[in-house]
Parts: sequence; structure tokens; C-alpha cells
Amino acid sequence: MDGIMKTKLSVALLALALPVVIASAQSQGVTPEATERFEVATVRQNTNSVRSGPGFSGQPGRFSAQDVTLQDLITFAYELQAFEIFGAPNWATSDRFDIGATMQPPPTGSAPGPRNRRLLRALLAERFALVAHEERREMAVYTLVMARPDRKLGARLRPFEGVCAEKIAAPPSMPPQLPAQLPPPSKDPSPCILGVGVGRLSARGTSLSDLSRSLATFAAIRRRVIDRTNLTGQFDFDLEWTPIATPTGVPGSLANDRADGPPNIFTALQEQLGLKLESTKEVILVLVVDRVNQPTEN
Repeated sequence: MDGIMKTKLSVALLALALPVVIASAQSQGVTPEATERFEVATVRQNTNSVRSGPGFSGQPGRFSAQDVTLQDLITFAYELQAFEIFGAPNWATSDRFDIGATMQPPPTGSAPGPRNRRLLRALLAERFALVAHEERREMAVYTLVMARPDRKLGARLRPFEGVCAEKIAAPPSMPPQLPAQLPPPSKDPSPCILGVGVGRLSARGTSLSDLSRSLATFAAIRRRVIDRTNLTGQFDFDLEWTPIATPTGVPGSLANDRADGPPNIFTALQEQLGLKLESTKEVILVLVVDRVNQPTEN
């Protein structure tokens, strides 16, 4: 049996046994859903007339999401971008929800992000009756490559020389908001962070794969960005550009107050980081929604 037939058979068998097929669109193959569920979870319609912007938060034993759409929930749970999800109904981007949930605290020292995503996938299957599958589709993508033949880094891209005390994580569709000023590079342990402001993306101790995933979230790009720089390790960088749109609820950038203004994001990448985006097409994994309903009552 060839590889394609094996994949189709595996998906078919999982569809019989599981409420939803689970896998990141950037992973290979299909991963069965975990059996763990939230102990208690409430899902309520958010009827506020003004949207404050989606927010996810987690503490030991608790998880919450405020003012989120079904699309926000799927992008968080599956580590996807919105343009990598197909077949969702119209209300997936209009109806908004608030979610509060409790679960057993994780073991000390374990990363909460992967567990929260697994639990949210289970909630989507149970409360929204989400059924989905992966497909391979040829899509327009960008590859992130070195801009110069001599592979010289730009002035604002520097190898990280510090020690990460912690890493502040966020959904790939929503990098964390930047503080007013990032801490200066230091060899003492300090938080490793990648955050966004209007026309500003800065990081301490971050890989270029993380940079690629963040670039895909911006309106001027909105494609999968694949890291092909062959640069490993962690980096500090500070990127400033003129955005084509201002995201809701994201703080402003001093860069936009300059009289001349910074360049667009494509030019800024080359001039400031020594990197560039090349447009191409590749076959990538995407998520296709087969069925989903409005959430069941609490």
C-alpha cells in the first residue's frame, strides 16, 4: 500500500474513533486526540457591541479566553493562521465567546501551552461539535532567506548572548504586545520574549523560525512564512516598518511618529535584519472544517 493510501486509511480510521482529527498544520501526519478534558468549562456568548480584541490567558489550574471567535479558538488550538483554515461557517469570524475553564494543575516545570491547546481541542470537539481533517494544498508562501550573498546579518539582527530565564509564549496568530521598552541585552538571566507593536516587532533570545511564524500574522504578508535562512540558535532583533493596517488593541510605535517614516515590512527586513521574503508556491498542510455547531449550553 503506498504512502497516500496509508494516510487516507489512517485519517478514515481516526474519524471513526475520534470526535475531531488533531494535528498542527505545520506537523507531519495525524496525532490522536488526548483523553484529558477540562474539569469544568463555561462557554458564553460575548454580546458587547465593541470588540476589545481576543485574549487568551492561563494560570496553574485555570484557562480563559475572552472576546474570541471560533476562528480565534481554532488558530490557537491548532497552531494555525486564519488563512490555513477552510470550510468554517460565516459565524466563525463574527460570533464572539468568553470561555472559563479549570483543570488539574500541571506538573511543576511543565510547559502549559501544549496542554492548553490539547484541552481546547477537546472542548471544541465536545461543545462546538467540531469535526475537521487535514489536507495538503498548494498555496502561495514566502520563504525567509538571507538578503546578501555574503550572508551578512543586518545591523538590527544580533546573535543572542544572554541566558533565558523564561520564554513568554503566545498563540502564533497573536504575538504578545510589547512593553514600552524591552530590557537591554544582558548576560544575566532575563525573560526571552517576542512581541509586537504597531509597526514594530522585537525579540530577545528568539529563533528565526519564531520570527517566520510572527511575520505571517501581519496584513501585508498573510501567507505561511518558511524559514530557509539556515541560521540556527537564538537572536535579538528590532524591526520597524510602516504597517498597511493598525491591529485592534495593539499599542503604537514611536517609529510611526518620525516625519519620514520607516519603510514597508519587506524593505525593512532587508535593510534592518539582512533578510528577505521570496514568494513561491509549496504544498502545505491545512485544516478543513467538515462540521461545526454553535456551542452547547453550560
